[in-house]
Amino acid sequence: MSKSDDGSSNQARLVTGGLLPPVLDVGLIQSIFHTSPDFLLRLDSNGLLTYINQVFVEHGEPQNILGIHVSEFLMESSKPLLEEAMDKGRAEGEIGQIEVQMQLGVWLQVRVFPIWQGEEFDGFVLISSDVTRLKGDQEKLEEENRVLQNEISMKSADLAQEAERRERLEKQLVDFQRLESLGALASGVAHEYNNLLTVIMGNAGLAQMLLPEDSPAREAIKHLETATLHATELTNQLRTYSGHARVKTERLDLSQCVKELTALIAVGIKGEKQLLLDCQTDLPIILGDLGQIQQVLMHLIGQSLKNLGNEPGAIHIRTYSENLDENGLNDCAFRAGLEPGLFTVLETQDDGHRLSSEAVSHFFEPFSPHRPANHGLGMAAVLGIVRSYGGTLKVRSDDSGNVVSLFFPPFLGATDSKVLPESPILLVDDEEAVRGTVGSLLNQLGFAVVAVPGGEGALEYLQKDSNQVTLAILDAHLEGMSGVEAFDGIRKKCPDIPIVVMSGYSQEHTMSLFEGRGVSGFLKKPFRFSELENAVQKAIVIR
Repeated sequence: MSKSDDGSSNQARLVTGGLLPPVLDVGLIQSIFHTSPDFLLRLDSNGLLTYINQVFVEHGEPQNILGIHVSEFLMESSKPLLEEAMDKGRAEGEIGQIEVQMQLGVWLQVRVFPIWQGEEFDGFVLISSDVTRLKGDQEKLEEENRVLQNEISMKSADLAQEAERRERLEKQLVDFQRLESLGALASGVAHEYNNLLTVIMGNAGLAQMLLPEDSPAREAIKHLETATLHATELTNQLRTYSGHARVKTERLDLSQCVKELTALIAVGIKGEKQLLLDCQTDLPIILGDLGQIQQVLMHLIGQSLKNLGNEPGAIHIRTYSENLDENGLNDCAFRAGLEPGLFTVLETQDDGHRLSSEAVSHFFEPFSPHRPANHGLGMAAVLGIVRSYGGTLKVRSDDSGNVVSLFFPPFLGATDSKVLPESPILLVDDEEAVRGTVGSLLNQLGFAVVAVPGGEGALEYLQKDSNQVTLAILDAHLEGMSGVEAFDGIRKKCPDIPIVVMSGYSQEHTMSLFEGRGVSGFLKKPFRFSELENAVQKAIVIR
């Protein structure tokens, strides 16, 4: 064993935690430094480099770095980790193991060994292994795990939403089937009742003919005929509830109808009660019967008056238009066959007695015991009329009051003076069968159709006459000139006409092809007649 100049032993004690002998010769340490495949660094008590091995130099660090603090080679985020490990080594003799990142981007796994000369602390030996690739693999696995966890979370959320949607649809189906059953029952009762009333009315008329002019029975028969006529009104209400009432429809401005009818109804309202109107102008026209609209309004106001009871209050009556999306339709009482789109709305609101959840659920059922003061078929008739118009409705009762909203589909093209019966729809599709079928459906809607097999044909037609086109329906994936190119060409020649795009691919994928181009609607092939009607109607009305 060698001696130093002052006679002391030239030996160092390396704290090893029992893995190496407690006393090592300096020459042995130097041999380990030169032959180890790992980065080996010798630090003094202050953390300054006093020795580095060849591997550290070959890795790209210069040799003239002795005397520099080891933390200078680390990223800022790693410096506190090394300082903490060195502090514990000085104070407690604890061997540290940390992962740090060098400024060159290399990740190292470092073991920090405190060293003593005799009983005096003499610095550290750092044994470092390059774990950059392992770290990258670990981060990749962690990222894949995060992605997987996100997918699982999204799938779980989707499943929860799907379960909620299914539960909502099942409830709507039960409600719809209940209403359908009641409607069928009402229709059957009305039919049979009408047969009986026909017999009664006929025999009453026959009795009138056979009785002498001065017979006292004539007065009784007149009362019988009057009662029969009133009974006929009841059967008409039953038929209205079932949706089988036959009326002559016409184009109606709902706001104008409500203003005129409310003025008549207000005369008969007694007590400290007000009818407050908020009717928007220029609403989409609806197709309906003025008498039925009057009947609907009277029943809505009548229900609000029942909710108010003997208390003073106001009944708000509003008309406006609203675009209902999927969520909006799902909140309605029923939506069978309805697609998202624009609706003209009639709404009443009162601050009377709040309805219970049971009353809201059974609001439109005839003679429902859940709704206060429900003595007849009034709201059931409202339901039947709205259904026969192809609309829907919604009821809510909360802090804002009792609100009943009726949604009527606007009449196709009725709000746009540019849409003339002779204005054709330009239909662009490569498939002859598709052009023929869709063209026939559009003919059923009352439109003339110009069907062309591709983008070139569409532009050629528009070159001749572009002023009389109501809208264009364009297949997104055309042969030759693409659907996007055809869209741009049509838009250039006819900047104002709406363009509906149809495709067998998803709406998200297809609309991404036409992003920023102002598509007026989308049809997913194959589509139903109602979907085509709704897309065309929406495109023209919002034009």
